[in-house]
Amino acid sequence: MGGKDRRLVSAAIDTFRENPFKGDVIRLTGRANEYRRRVGRWRIFFKAETDSFEVLVASIRRRRTTTYKEP
Repeated sequence: MGGKDRRLVSAAIDTFRENPFKGDVIRLTGRANEYRRRVGRWRIFFKAETDSFEVLVASIRRRRTTTYKEP
């Protein structure tokens, strides 16, 4: 990940403190409380627990044809 992309992704993660659903966020189909946020060519996959106000970043992956497939 280049410097510019790293700064953009880092800034997006920082906004999770205020509102994890701000920006281009969608809920992942068939998964409870799991979402992805698009940041340019990168995707931040995270789980948001609204009861406990916790956000867990599961992975950060570059968008490719296999990005949304199970590992």
